[in-house]
Amino acid sequence: MRKCARVVSVAILGGLCAIIPVGVADADSLGHPVVGVVATPDGKGYWEVASDGGIFALGDATFEGSMGGRPLDAPVVGMAATPDGNGYREVASDGGIFAFGNAAFEGSMGSQRLNAPVVGLAATPDGRGYWEVASDGGIFAFGDAAFEGSMGDQHLNAPIVGLAATPDGKGYWEVASDGGIFAFGDAAFEGSEAGLHLNAPLVAMAITPHGEGYWEVASDGASVAFGDAMPVGPPPSVPPKVAFYGDSLGMEAGQDFSTLSQAAGGSAFVRAFPGTAVCDWLPNMPADDAAFHPTAVVIEFGGNDYTPCMAGDPIGSPQYYAKYRADTQAAIDLFRADGAEVFLVGLPYDESSSSNVNVAILNQVYASLSAANTGVDYVDAGQAVMAYGAFTWTLPCLSGEPCTGPSGTNVVRAPDGVHFCPTATVTIVDYFAECSVYSSGAYRFAAAILSPVLKG
Repeated sequence: MRKCARVVSVAILGGLCAIIPVGVADADSLGHPVVGVVATPDGKGYWEVASDGGIFALGDATFEGSMGGRPLDAPVVGMAATPDGNGYREVASDGGIFAFGNAAFEGSMGSQRLNAPVVGLAATPDGRGYWEVASDGGIFAFGDAAFEGSMGDQHLNAPIVGLAATPDGKGYWEVASDGGIFAFGDAAFEGSEAGLHLNAPLVAMAITPHGEGYWEVASDGASVAFGDAMPVGPPPSVPPKVAFYGDSLGMEAGQDFSTLSQAAGGSAFVRAFPGTAVCDWLPNMPADDAAFHPTAVVIEFGGNDYTPCMAGDPIGSPQYYAKYRADTQAAIDLFRADGAEVFLVGLPYDESSSSNVNVAILNQVYASLSAANTGVDYVDAGQAVMAYGAFTWTLPCLSGEPCTGPSGTNVVRAPDGVHFCPTATVTIVDYFAECSVYSSGAYRFAAAILSPVLKG
C-alpha cells in the first residue's frame, strides 16, 4: 500500500492507505479527578487533564509534560492545545498558566488578585494567545488574544462555567451553569436555555466548525443545539463509545458522526477509507476492541472488491456475498464477545440502477445477519438520503440546516451519483473526508446511523 498524506485535497475518493489503530491508555487509577479533555487536530486522540495538573495522552496525542506531581497554589481547571497538537497549556483556578511542548507562555493572572476563580481557557486560532474566563464572567486576554468584552462586574443569575472562541478568534462566548449565553466580538447569539428548567447544570459548550451555532452540554450529558448545530436527541443512560468501520461513504459521514456523538456526551472511534471492505479492517479490530472497549460498533460497507483481501471474489458472485457475510459475522463475534452492540448499516441506492442490484443484496445480507444474531441491529440509514426508497439528487432542507440547494432543498448526492459531497471535492484528513461545502447527505447519513446507537 502507498503511504497516505495526512491531508490531501482530492476530487475522487480512491486509493488505499496503511491502516494503523489508535491506542487508548488506561487511566482508571487516577488520584485526582479529570477536569478537562481536548482533542488532537486530526481527531485520532486526546488529552485528559486532572485537577493536580496530570496529563494523560491517548491515541495519537503526545505527552509534552505536565504539572502532575508538582506543588500547585490552586487546582488546574482546564487546558487548551496548540493548532498543530504539539503542545498545550494548563490553566489553574487562580489564573496560573503552565505551557508545554510548543505552547508559549504569554502571561497569566497567577499571583494577581481575582474577584472570582478562573474556570476555563480558550486559545486563539494560531495558538499565540489565549483567554482565561472567571466564574463571574471576567475575561483576561494574553498574547494575540483581543479583549472583546465580558460579563465581569455585571449581575449574573448563575456562575460562568466555560468559554469558546469563534473560528477566526475575533470573538467568544461565555456560558453559565443556568444555560445563559453571552456573546462578544463577532460571536453571534443563537439562543440559550436561560430561564428554562434544567435537569442538570450546564458544564460546557461546543461550537460548530464554522462558528455559526453551538451546543450547550449539561453535567448529565444532555445537549441542546442552537444556530446551525444539529439536535441529536436525548442522551443515553450510559454515554456511548462507538467504533465506526466503513468505506468512502463512512469517511464522508465520519466527521458529522464524531461531532454528533460528542454532542450527545459520547465518543466515536472512526476507521474508514475509500475502497475498503470488511476484511481490510478485521486485522485491526482485536487491538481496537482491547484499547477502546466500545459499547457500540457500526459496520458500514457498500461492497467494494478492490483490495487484496477481496481478490478472486468479484462483485455479484456467490463467493463475493459469502465473503462479506463471513467477514461481517467474524466482526460481530469479536465485538459481541466483549459486550458491544453491533449496528449493520443499510446503504442508499446509487444513480445507476444496475449497481443497485448489488446494494439491495448486500443490504439483505446485513439484515439477515441482524436477524440471526442477538445484540445486532440493522440500520436502514440509506433511506435518509433517498426519496421514498428511490435515488434522489435533492431533499427538502432540514429544520435549522443551511439551505443551499434550489427551491428550499439541499443537494444530498455527489455528481457521481454514489457519494454525498455536492462538489465532489473533499479533503482527506486521516479517516475523514471533508467536503468543500456543506454536505447535507453526509450529515443525514451520519445522523440516521447514530440515532439507534443513542437509543441503545
